[in-house]
Amino acid sequence: MQTTDLYEGLQRGVVDCTFAASSAAAWPSLQILAQRAATAKLFQSEELQEEWASTFGSGYAVNLDTWNSFPDEVKQIFVEASAQLLADITRATLEGYAEFAATTEESGVVFTDPTELNEVISKQQEEAAVAAMVENAPAGLNEPEALITTFRDHLKAWEDKASGMIDEETYQGMDRAEQIRQSFIDAPESIDWDAYVTEVTALLSE
Repeated sequence: MQTTDLYEGLQRGVVDCTFAASSAAAWPSLQILAQRAATAKLFQSEELQEEWASTFGSGYAVNLDTWNSFPDEVKQIFVEASAQLLADITRATLEGYAEFAATTEESGVVFTDPTELNEVISKQQEEAAVAAMVENAPAGLNEPEALITTFRDHLKAWEDKASGMIDEETYQGMDRAEQIRQSFIDAPESIDWDAYVTEVTALLSE
């Protein structure tokens, strides 16, 4: 359903729920109808068991021959600019989540424990989505399973990098739903963004 139709769709019962980015979830009009919020874990791996929402950056591709034709100085400019752009996009995304979470008490929106939801999502991804990605891989991709494994390895590596940014004592005594809500509020200021850019620059330089 198109974003412009969400309000009427929820109001009339055409849809029971919606998946929305933080910018859409923060709409006061949408919050009148959608009084429950759950964070869906979109990327699965055996190691990543936490029920956190995901963020999306932007991907850019350059023809390999063109890239190799650039002097190292030019490549470095691209790498550093891309790292900074990704940091800016990620920070803006987290600020949107923080804004949404901070207004939920006033709007009456309640965060829910998404554990059972994510178990269903995980099963669907493994049994259908991932299998379909392998089965329908482009002809030029010889080892789609290896690509998925590499993606998950990168995901786990970044989870390890991010884990040190979380002060677990802050969330002790909270139930699961409140932990997630509070972590959304805290996230933009919990990250050392200069260190983030350094890490991304190193990754892109590999």
